[in-house]
Amino acid sequence: MAARQRNLSSSRDRSLHNTFVRIYRCIPVTTSSLRLILKMKLLEKVLYYIELWFVVLMLCAIAADRDL
Repeated sequence: MAARQRNLSSSRDRSLHNTFVRIYRCIPVTTSSLRLILKMKLLEKVLYYIELWFVVLMLCAIAADRDL
C-alpha cells in the first residue's frame, strides 16, 4: 500500500513538473523581458527601503513625542 502511494505521488510530481515545463516553454524569455524583470526587482527593493525609512522616521517621531 505504501509503495503504491509513493508511486502515485511520484507520478503526480512528474505530471506537475511536466505541466510547469510546458508553461515555461510557452513563455518567450527575451532580453527585454529580462530587463523588465530586473527593473521590477530593483523597484521593489527601492520601495522596500523607502517604506523602511518611513517606519524609522515614524518611530523617531513617536519617541520624540514621548520625551515631551
